[in-house]
Amino acid sequence: MCLFLNISIQIFINKDDYLQKMLSQQDKEFLLKLARITLENKDSDLSDIPSALLEKGATFISLYKNQDLINSVGSLIPSMELFQDVIDNIHSFPVEDKENFKIEISVINNFKKLRFESEQELFSQIIVNKHGIAMEKDKKIATLLPFVWNRISDKKEFLNQICYKLKLEKDSWKKNADIFTYETETFRESN
Repeated sequence: MCLFLNISIQIFINKDDYLQKMLSQQDKEFLLKLARITLENKDSDLSDIPSALLEKGATFISLYKNQDLINSVGSLIPSMELFQDVIDNIHSFPVEDKENFKIEISVINNFKKLRFESEQELFSQIIVNKHGIAMEKDKKIATLLPFVWNRISDKKEFLNQICYKLKLEKDSWKKNADIFTYETETFRESN
């Protein structure tokens, strides 16, 4: 099983907070179908896109094989229509045999920059099992999605894992780093 995500982030942080609306079951089913059709390189009919998916949004797409996470690709800041973000993220996957994977979509919600003066103040704003965390330092950014809390339940270790992904020293998050939290609305294909 893949312990940590190999995430390719397409992001330009504008330092603003944003809130994405919750999706209906119909919206979720449309996105999963669109992701599957895109993954299999089939033509899709984009004439009946639900209106909620025409709004700007940000997503992460995760591919699973036999319940094991293979890879995740995504964006944190809405820069295009939600349905188009899904399409672009699917096209970013480097895998060849895409048809044998199950798709999971995580829509990014409640993205915000944390303001803190101390480690204790930072930790008080992070909710285990709810927040994904992104860190920007030295013009590089990395994130861990909320489900990673299932494997790392310590806030300090969670942040240090992000430092590791950025190829920074342990505890680099304590010095001149921007820390962001977000939530996800996550749904996946059924078996």
